[in-house]
Amino acid sequence: MKVFLQFVVGLTVFLGVSFGLYRGYSFFYGKKGGNNYDWKVIQQKKNIIPVAIIGSGPAGLSAALYTSRAHMHTVVFQGPQSGGQLMSTSEVENWPSVGKKQGPEIMQLLKDQAQHFGAVLINESIKRVNFASWPYELITSDDQVVHALCVIIATGAFPERLKNVPGEAEPWGKGVTGCAICDAAFFKDKDVVVVGGGDSAAEQALQLTAYAHHITILVRGPKMRASAAMQDRLKKFDYITIKYDTMITQIEGDGSHVTGVTLQTPHGSEHMAIDGVFLAIGHKPNTDIFKGQIAFSPTGYIAHACRTQETSQEGVFAAGDVSDERYRQAAVASGDGVKAALDAERFLQHIGFDEILAKKIERLLYDPIAIADLPDIEPIESLDQFKQVVLESNVPVVIDFYTKTCSSCAQMMPYIKSTAAHMKNKLLFVKVDIEKVPELKNRYAITTAPYFIVVKDGLVIGRHNEAMTKRELFDFASRFVQE
Repeated sequence: MKVFLQFVVGLTVFLGVSFGLYRGYSFFYGKKGGNNYDWKVIQQKKNIIPVAIIGSGPAGLSAALYTSRAHMHTVVFQGPQSGGQLMSTSEVENWPSVGKKQGPEIMQLLKDQAQHFGAVLINESIKRVNFASWPYELITSDDQVVHALCVIIATGAFPERLKNVPGEAEPWGKGVTGCAICDAAFFKDKDVVVVGGGDSAAEQALQLTAYAHHITILVRGPKMRASAAMQDRLKKFDYITIKYDTMITQIEGDGSHVTGVTLQTPHGSEHMAIDGVFLAIGHKPNTDIFKGQIAFSPTGYIAHACRTQETSQEGVFAAGDVSDERYRQAAVASGDGVKAALDAERFLQHIGFDEILAKKIERLLYDPIAIADLPDIEPIESLDQFKQVVLESNVPVVIDFYTKTCSSCAQMMPYIKSTAAHMKNKLLFVKVDIEKVPELKNRYAITTAPYFIVVKDGLVIGRHNEAMTKRELFDFASRFVQE
C-alpha cells in the first residue's frame, strides 16, 4: 500500500511538472491564439503601442513603471478618473515602506515615477477592443484606432453601491467604504454598520471586531446567506448585532464624516447614530468592453492562466482587481502590475521585438501629444532674441541646431516637439538655423547637424552631436530637468 501511494504521489508530481512545462512551451512558442506575428504587417500600421495599459490604479501604474523603465514605449489610458480606488481613500497606512499618506498622494507618487521613465499617461478611455488579430486594436472614446503589440488590462473593480440611497455618494471614502480590511483601523472604538448578508459581509464584520466599539450587520432578507461556519464565528462577539429585513434609506453626514443612517425595518423607520458604513453587497469588475474577447471566471472576473497574469488571449494580460476577487488590496494590485509588466516584456521578446525592431517602427508609434496640434519649437533668428529667450531663461534650454537640408533634422522634429510638450515648464526647447545665425554656430563650435546643446545661466551643461531616437532624446533631455 505504501509503495502504491508513493507511486501515485510521484505520478501526480510528474504530470504536474510536465503540464507546467508544456503550458510554458505552448505559451512562449506555440500559436495558442492563432496569431501571426508578421512584422511586415506592423510596418504598414500607424499609431502603434508596444505596451498599452488600460487603467491607471496601482496595478496599471506599477506596470507602466516597469515597462517604461525597460525602454518599451508605454501608453496608459487613464480613463475619465485616473488613480483607481485609492483616489477616493483618505488615509492609507499599509502601503509598504511609505507610512501614513493620503490615497491621492500615493497615486501621484506612482504617476511621477512612471512618467520619469517615459510612460505616457493620457486621460483618454478605451471604449472597444478587438483581440481577434494581432496587433490588437484599441478604439478610444474619440474613435481613434491604435494598434497594441501587447495589452495590460488594469481596469479594476468597484464595490457595488446602494441604489437610490440619498447621501451615499457624498461621504464615499469618508465613512462609507467597501473594504473593512483597508479602513477598519480608522474606526477604532466607533459604532459602524455592515450592509450585506453573505460571507463577504460576515468577513467584513469579523475584520472590524479588532477595532470597532459596536458592529451592526444589516441584512435585507429574513436570514443571512453566509455559511453556517461564518455565522457561528459572528456569534462569538457580543458586540455584533444582526438586524434582519432591514435596509438603509438614507446616509447622513456633516460633510466630512458619516454621522448616522435612517433604516427601514419591519417596525417602521428608525434612525441610528453611527460613524461608518461598510458595504458588502458585492464587487463588479470593469470588464464590459472585454466581453467576447477573453475568458472570464464564473463570477465575472478576468480569468488567469496558471500563476501568471496571462489571460486566455496571448499577449493580453490582466492585473489588479479586475482579475482578483479574493484580496482586493492596493499593494497586491501593484504586485500584479509588476508581474504583468514582466510577462509582457517576456512576451514581446519571444515574438521577436527587440531594439532593432523598436527603432524601425519608432516613426509609427502612437504619441497622443505628437498627434495633437502641437505648437512649433520657437526659432531663434537673432542674437538679441537669443539673449532674451535663452540666456535669461529660468529653466535649462535645449537648443537644436539644424539646417534645412538636413534630413535627420527634419525626422527628429516630431520627437523634439513631443519631448518639449512632455517637459513643459521644466525645460525650454528652441531651434536655431545654422545658416541664419552663424554667430551662434561659431560661439558654440557647432560642426554638424543636428547638434544639441543645453544652456543654463549662460553656461553649456550638455552636448549631443548626432541624431537621436525618440527614446534617446527623452533620456538626454531628462538629465537636465530640475527637480
